[in-house]
Amino acid sequence: MSTSFDTDSTPAEDAAAPVKDPLQLNMEVTKPHACLREVVVTIPRGEVDRYMKDAYDELVPEAQVPGFRAGRAPRKLVEKQFKDRIEDRVKGSLLMDSLAKVTEDAEFSAIGEPDFDYESIELPEKGEFKYQFSIEVRPEFETPDWKKLELKKPVETISEEDVDAALQRVLSRYASLEASDAPAEIGDRLLITGKFVDGEKTSPRWTKNASLWPIASASPMRFAKTSAN
Repeated sequence: MSTSFDTDSTPAEDAAAPVKDPLQLNMEVTKPHACLREVVVTIPRGEVDRYMKDAYDELVPEAQVPGFRAGRAPRKLVEKQFKDRIEDRVKGSLLMDSLAKVTEDAEFSAIGEPDFDYESIELPEKGEFKYQFSIEVRPEFETPDWKKLELKKPVETISEEDVDAALQRVLSRYASLEASDAPAEIGDRLLITGKFVDGEKTSPRWTKNASLWPIASASPMRFAKTSAN
């Protein structure tokens, strides 16, 4: 025969459930470095017993024990039958409630989840319940007196020449080229065809595309394409 228990509750039962008293605990916080806290939580035995009693009070009326009708088994027998499960449940409840209280009461701002090994934490048969965890926090530092700082807002004057130069840069990038027999002007792209002559030696004819820049310009002549005829 199997042994089981059912802890499901209806919304009406949840609404009627009494509010638990806040969990009492002590915590010690150390600072290994600016962004980390080591926290040791100690829960008095009285609180552990209270959580155990509440868990059994909830279980006993519904516990199914072989040889007894549901909810009719003696409490001592229920406690013996379901001891491991209840202790694991109470351990989880104590951890959740204590972590929530530490987060609420601690003088640090956590930016991560508590780091601890759940399986290695044991609920003692006697004495207080103690466990330890580490957690990442926002670093604490003193803010300098920024109210006395003086800032200078940069002001840039844009002239008509600046606007024209910007427009020319856009046009030179996206405009289409058309052939013209007019004299070349600064900024035009030239198709240069030539050959080199050295005495009786003549090089093959070559053709280059180039941009025409003023002599004082910092930009040298740029050749976009080279082809030999």
